[in-house]
Amino acid sequence: MYDLAKESTDVKHLITRDDLFDAGYTAQDIADRFIGYEREECKANKYYEPSLTHLKLQKLLYFAQKEFIKKGIILFRNPIKHWTYGPVVSSVYNRYKASNSIIVEPVKESVLVDDIEKILRSV
Repeated sequence: MYDLAKESTDVKHLITRDDLFDAGYTAQDIADRFIGYEREECKANKYYEPSLTHLKLQKLLYFAQKEFIKKGIILFRNPIKHWTYGPVVSSVYNRYKASNSIIVEPVKESVLVDDIEKILRSV
């Protein structure tokens, strides 16, 4: 709710969850896409080294949700918690917390709507 209130200052009224369109994805769906993007980049460019850490993934989820809220869409319903070192989606944190460095475990390929995919890639 903090992020919704912060984004509302630009439009001079409080945005509530009822005002936003629900895209219907989970945070894990979006995390899988971010991991997939990096793997695609590694295959396409032999000089690109994997670098997506658990911390970077959490920040990408936060920035993605923020960009979609600006457009009137809730990308995923999982709450983002504000921890000492940054934003955290607990379900994604619990899945990758054993990855102290670069995430290498396999992910499920999720399919996103083209408009969502375009915005997500820009994040």
